[in-house]
Amino acid sequence: MLTSGELYLVGDATPAGWDNAAGIPFEQDAEELTKFTLVTSLNAEGGMKFLEVSGEWAPQWGTNDEGTAQSGTLVYRPTENVEDPPNIPAPGTAGEYLIEVNLQTMSYTITAQ
Repeated sequence: MLTSGELYLVGDATPAGWDNAAGIPFEQDAEELTKFTLVTSLNAEGGMKFLEVSGEWAPQWGTNDEGTAQSGTLVYRPTENVEDPPNIPAPGTAGEYLIEVNLQTMSYTITAQ
């Protein structure tokens, strides 16, 4: 799925807002290339998604209806022709958070720092 080795965070729960060209870059794990981490400030409300290409809406990852502000399953949107997955929910309390993404297991976690 991921071909660029890059991943960006966007959404109204993030400092980038929904500007897909201003996404916040994740750091890719040097040994496990399907794992990404990012520490950033998040708003209490809103949602977020992960983008592979800065400035484009696809490919992207959201979650399913069971995804929470702490963890969940990722849902992949490969092209613009595929329906958007639901947003990953904001944490409910504004602050600094560690976001961990594993594209091998298609999961994410969000932990307060």
